Amino acid sequence: MYRYEKKDYRGTARLSIKLIKGAKALRIYGSKRADVLDGKDNTIKIERNRLSSL
Repeated sequence: MYRYEKKDYRGTARLSIKLIKGAKALRIYGSKRADVLDGKDNTIKIERNRLSSL
């Protein structure tokens, strides 16, 4: 029987941005990076106003 492993995933890449009310930063995660890993936050954090400077 085939066992699914994340490294074998070949679908479309995705990027998600999580907004938490009152937080100073946006949290980013996607198909190659889990938002929670071993019960801890694994997101990339960027300041909210950082997007306006791009």
